[in-house]
Parts: sequence; C-alpha cells; structure tokens
Amino acid sequence: MFSPSVFSIYFLIFGFVLGIEDSPVTCSSNNTSCDPHGESLIVTYPEVETIFECRVLCIDTEGCEFFTYYGAEGFPLKNFCQLFASCDETLDCIGCVSETRECHSSCSSNVIGQIDNNFLDFLPNLDSEFGCMGHCKNTTGCKFYTYYLESDPYFGTCILLSSIIGPLEKCDSCVTGPINCNSCDNFNYCGFCESNKKMTTMMVTQQNVEIDLSSTLSVSQCRVRILAVGAGGSGDDGGGGSGFIQYYSQKINESLTSISLHVQEKDSSLFTIYGQTVEAARGQLGSSNGGDGYSGGGGYTYSSGPGCNGGSDGIDGECESGGKGTEEDVRTYIFENFKVTPGAGGGYHVVDGNYCGGGGGGVLINGHGPSTGNKEQWTHATGYGAGGTQGINDDNGYQGVIIIEMVEDQNEETTIAAPSTITYTTEETLKSCNELSDGLEGV
Repeated sequence: MFSPSVFSIYFLIFGFVLGIEDSPVTCSSNNTSCDPHGESLIVTYPEVETIFECRVLCIDTEGCEFFTYYGAEGFPLKNFCQLFASCDETLDCIGCVSETRECHSSCSSNVIGQIDNNFLDFLPNLDSEFGCMGHCKNTTGCKFYTYYLESDPYFGTCILLSSIIGPLEKCDSCVTGPINCNSCDNFNYCGFCESNKKMTTMMVTQQNVEIDLSSTLSVSQCRVRILAVGAGGSGDDGGGGSGFIQYYSQKINESLTSISLHVQEKDSSLFTIYGQTVEAARGQLGSSNGGDGYSGGGGYTYSSGPGCNGGSDGIDGECESGGKGTEEDVRTYIFENFKVTPGAGGGYHVVDGNYCGGGGGGVLINGHGPSTGNKEQWTHATGYGAGGTQGINDDNGYQGVIIIEMVEDQNEETTIAAPSTITYTTEETLKSCNELSDGLEGV
C-alpha cells in the first residue's frame, strides 16, 4: 500500500536529471519528468506498481493536471508517482513518462454499439476501465473501447475498437468511450465536428467558402436546426428585395450525417443534408419596381415623390411599385442558441432629384447584422440579406448568413424547407415617408 512521501526525494531527482527540455508535456512524453521546482508538485507516492494506478491518483486528486510516473525500469526512482498542478518546464529522466490528466480522463458513457468489422482485440481480465483505455492507446488503430463493469457477468472484459458503429444502445453494466475526449471521437453528445473540433452551434458569415460538417453518434435523439438567408438584391430606381429565407428542423438519424454550408457572395446561401441541397435565394434586384424578397424593396417615384421605403418583417415595400415580401415571421423559427429577429427596412434615397426606393429589411442574429460602415443608417436597410438602396453601400444589398445548431430533441414538429414563395396581397401598406424616416433615425 503506497502512501505520500514529499520528503526530499528532490535530491535524488535533481542529482540524476539529464537536462532541461524546451517543450512542456502535451499528452504523453517518454523519459520526461515535470520539473518539481517551485510550487507545482502536489505530492509524491512510492510503491505505485503501474502507470494506470498513477493516472487514477491524478484523476482523484484535486488540482492535479499532470503526473510523472517512474516505472520498473526507472533509475534511481522506481515505481514512483508524482502529481503536479502545472508542468511549465520538463527534465530528462530514465524509465519515466509524464502525461496530462486530460489525456487519460475518461469521457465514456453507458452505451454500446455494434461490434463487427471495427473489432481489434478482446482482453478478458482487466481490473479497471483505465487499464482498458491504456491498452487501446497502445494498440495501433484503436480509437474506442468497451469495458464491462462489476455488475456484468463479463466483468473485466475489454474490447478494443477502431470505430463506433451505430445504432447505440444504453448499457448499464458497461461503458464505451474514446481515448481522446477532446477530439470528435467523443461521440455521445448532440453536436457536429468541423476540422476535428466538437461544436454544437455555428454561424457562417465567411463568403465563398464551403464548410463541411459531420454529425456525431449519440444514444440521445438529436435535432438539427438550420436557417439560411440569401444575399440582398442590389438597389436601382427601386430598392432591392432582401434575401430569401430557408428554415430547416429535423431529427438526426442514428448514422453519421454530412452537412455542407456555403454562403455565396452576392448570391444564394446553400446547405446540403441527407443529399438534399436547399437554396435560400438572393433577393430580387431593384429596377423601376422594388425587388421581391423576404421583405420587399421600396418602389420608385419621380421628383414629385413621395419616397417609398423598404418593407420589414416580411412585408411588401412601400408604394404601388414596391416589391413583394413573403410574410414570414422569423421570430417563430425555433433556436436555443440564437435569437432571430427582423431588421429594419431601408429609407428611400433621393438621387438627382428622383426618389429611389429603400431596400427590404433583412434578418438580425442575436440583435446584429453585417457592418453598415459609415453610411447614414436611416437611409438603408439592416440585417443579413438586407436589400440595397441606390447611392447607399454602392447600391449593393448585404451579405447572407447561415446559422446551425444541434440539440437534444424535444419532440418538436419537423420542418423541412421548401422553396420560398411570394404571397401577393390585394392591399398595400402605405406609410408616409416622413413617419418612417423619423422612426428609423435613432436605429
């Protein structure tokens, strides 16, 4: 039975270290010890027979982030375990290894998947899950393991796996886990991976770059929600319509799912899931009439006026020649991690004595849209996908956006996007340009 001994083992260590390395421990470093100078050393345990025991000691000790283990080949220290709060400097040593706590922390879950062509090895007599994890780390190609707990007839059995094959089922008497909790191999959560980073939400504003995601396996029922907004149409005599919108909400099945996101410059925003590509089209360009879109662009009038402002919140642009809106209420689109609200419609703009229509209002994400630069804000629309107004922002509409989140399903209704449609109404909503411009001056 080992017990702590902090007594000046320091002398032994310092007398036999071979030099100081430049790099700290990142995960597992052979023949490397954490430097025990200063206050980083928490405790030293003698008579620790295996590295697995040392790992458990670190995991069970508050504040331990690193450990150094001197094994049977260690000299002069043999079967010693040192726990550290930090490891900013390292020293050379003989027969030792230093590791991070995080590298060997278990993030297993009480689940089990299909064992088929992912099988690597069957080890029947291991004392702990950490031993199973250690064997996986030392086996080429092993990324996952399943370990049977004391309540199972197969207690102590460790199965090494190259991958996880769904479906996943709950298993109260066993655990399955990855060897790296920080990579996308950590499977049992609702989320997705991008460039081997675990994520549950993403907002894409970068244009002309296709982003590929893959969903993770989970025993929980997961749901993906996506909102895509196309770029706003450019303004001319009439204001540009704001970018069309597509909303998608569906349960994720038990297999891995690939998702592609693409915000195009001055064009549609696209996403692909289950082989289906959904397009949120660009708003219609303004002409002698306002452009159609999620919110319609304001119409064009000659020097006699009145000016025609862009629509907002899915409504038509002002005046008889205003563009048509889709009458969508973006506030009804369900998200847990984003707040989606309508942006303001653009005010008309006088160019060479003529009244050019304002662009249609776009969509705000968490209260924000793209930068409006130094332009007078009341004269143009706000939000992602907002339509353009002639003479403002080089006549261009604003860029589109895609947001995505993956969460545990709450049995909400499935919504699969269909192409946006324009609803034509028999009544026009007319407001005086003075009233609208007054209301937007403080925005």
